[in-house]
Amino acid sequence: MSETDTSRLCTAQTAQFYNAEAQAYDAKRWGCPSGARLNRFQINLVLELLSLSKDDRILEVGTGTGRFAAAVAQGGAAVTGLDVSAGMLEEAARRCAAIECDSRPQFVQGDVCQLPFPDGAFDSVFCINVIQLISPLGLALAEIGRVLKPDGRFVFNFPNLLSPYIVGGLLVNLSGCATGKNRGGRRRSHWFTLGEIKTLLHASSFTIEHVRGQVASPGNCLLSHLPHGLSHPRWLCPSLFVRCHR
Repeated sequence: MSETDTSRLCTAQTAQFYNAEAQAYDAKRWGCPSGARLNRFQINLVLELLSLSKDDRILEVGTGTGRFAAAVAQGGAAVTGLDVSAGMLEEAARRCAAIECDSRPQFVQGDVCQLPFPDGAFDSVFCINVIQLISPLGLALAEIGRVLKPDGRFVFNFPNLLSPYIVGGLLVNLSGCATGKNRGGRRRSHWFTLGEIKTLLHASSFTIEHVRGQVASPGNCLLSHLPHGLSHPRWLCPSLFVRCHR
């Protein structure tokens, strides 16, 4: 199967799953106290890593229900949210219609492997809880690099295989799918080591600036700064957040 065919199949599966999930997505994940704490932690961390300046142009890949897009817009940046799921984009537009900001987020349905934007259009690109859903990831990273301005930032997270969830991660990698399913079917998924991520980023000319970790318990989230060359218990962190640039 060609990279283009793989991308189309992955996009269709992801869209079907999240179209079926859209209306219940936020309540399922962030409606309980621990989910609400995790939501706040992730939003605050993404804003820190993006290090926004007023009038920055930001692209969010996999914007979902718009929880990050709303926070970025309230920080003064002009944000565009892209997603393959029409259902999720409807939820995002509904959320962002109610926020107070200078420039409301714009939402576009599309595929990260074929971004509908010109070269150098954005100061930063970010995607959270998305990298594991994309195939082929190398093609997506090349597209993200294309739409970034020179020295633009790319912020994302990924499921860390070398963590307390290694058994579950290995099972996901063997099956090629996430464990959960709904009436839309299953999603493609893959867990990575930090070494694998570094290799993929290097192939697309990205350089890592920072890596942060989220420990297993959402009630005890840890901002773990991992400088290069410094020993650190990354195995405690099932999700690693990365900031890099080109």
